[in-house]
Amino acid sequence: MESGWTRFTSRAVGGIGDDFSSIIYSIACGQSGGEANAACSWLSQANYIFTRLGIYSKHDQYVLVTSINYHLRSSGFQTNIPAGYLFLCPTRNLQVSDDSPRFRPITFDDFYWSLDSSGVERLSLNQAQELDFPFIDFDMEIWGNSWDETIYAQLQKLHESKGFDPDSQDVAKELKFPLYQIFQGLEIPVVPEAFHEFAGSDSSIQEEIDADSDEPVAPTRDGPEILTPSWTWNILICFQLGLIVTLVIFSFIDYLHTHM
Repeated sequence: MESGWTRFTSRAVGGIGDDFSSIIYSIACGQSGGEANAACSWLSQANYIFTRLGIYSKHDQYVLVTSINYHLRSSGFQTNIPAGYLFLCPTRNLQVSDDSPRFRPITFDDFYWSLDSSGVERLSLNQAQELDFPFIDFDMEIWGNSWDETIYAQLQKLHESKGFDPDSQDVAKELKFPLYQIFQGLEIPVVPEAFHEFAGSDSSIQEEIDADSDEPVAPTRDGPEILTPSWTWNILICFQLGLIVTLVIFSFIDYLHTHM
């Protein structure tokens, strides 16, 4: 829809519960062609970027972001929920700025409740609580891949053996990959200690409408709390990431041998 806002029914939101999360927005990052293609593109010019930024160690602390997911959680399953609607801002509102590649968590500034299906009449946070609407919280989940310095060192040797300057973007140009650019004035974040995975996705509760809506005005608070997965999930995720890294590296090396 033109405004970009998304509407959820109150009963659908109240039925989500806090034991699992429902993905409401999923933003694909990087280039077209899938995760493997994006990884090959990055690996073909990563040493150039690291050199430009003066990064020579701890390469595994830097992540190639592949997707950003926003999850909706409510205060728990409720049966006596008043009829109403939850309106959530467009994803463009979650971008830090128009010229920034960064996205921020969802806060109370970014959604509101309404008894009106058009969303014109907004309820304040206090009014929504008095009417017994579910308490809403959001999680921001970032997915990506990282490689340690041994991988980048092997790629450097591979590029040199093919006659390319490993600290340039010559390999990426040869393979016709899009060239990465350094975003000026951006503080470089490092990878968190663990990746997080949330279960559950239900797109059936999402409904878009055309609504004349301004920016919602509501109290703000700190970013949402991130759920911590169990150690079994961490082991499974690490195993999956290991397989992905292995496949990507072999695919990239095979790609180089085939196209050079």
